[in-house]
Amino acid sequence: KIGVCAGFVDNRMVLWHAYKGCISANKFCSSGLRRALEGSKEMGKRGTRVILMDNCKAHRAKKTDAFLDDLGVNCIDFPVRSPDLMPLDFTIWRALLYRLRRQEEKIKGRETLGAFKARLRRTAMRLPEDFFDRVWGEWRRRLRRCHEAGGGHFEGGHLVKTR
Repeated sequence: KIGVCAGFVDNRMVLWHAYKGCISANKFCSSGLRRALEGSKEMGKRGTRVILMDNCKAHRAKKTDAFLDDLGVNCIDFPVRSPDLMPLDFTIWRALLYRLRRQEEKIKGRETLGAFKARLRRTAMRLPEDFFDRVWGEWRRRLRRCHEAGGGHFEGGHLVKTR
């Protein structure tokens, strides 16, 4: 099993770190989260920075909450099992899979796991800025629909184009 810690700020990917197995709160805070926050000076001043995370155990750990508090970063909490509200889940993975499949036509023979992870990271880091504009627009639309549904289930809608 391979996990990915990904982070994007404004209109660019700033972090893409693959790891084996489940990630602990210690490892998440010391490597992935710290790297994303340090590499993102444009995130704003202390107390104005906001981070959006899914409900992975490492994201919800007390250690992670304390780490974010120490850095003056606010976290947006989302309901459990809500991939329809997480940009990485509803749009970015879809776009990456589309791009990866197009690249596979040029690969000769079997690709090693290391080569695949490197290609996945390169592809993620090269997502264009206008793609993230569309991602944020779709995210706002989904949040609005969720709010209109009183936090409950809402049906379908338009997905962001992957091209």
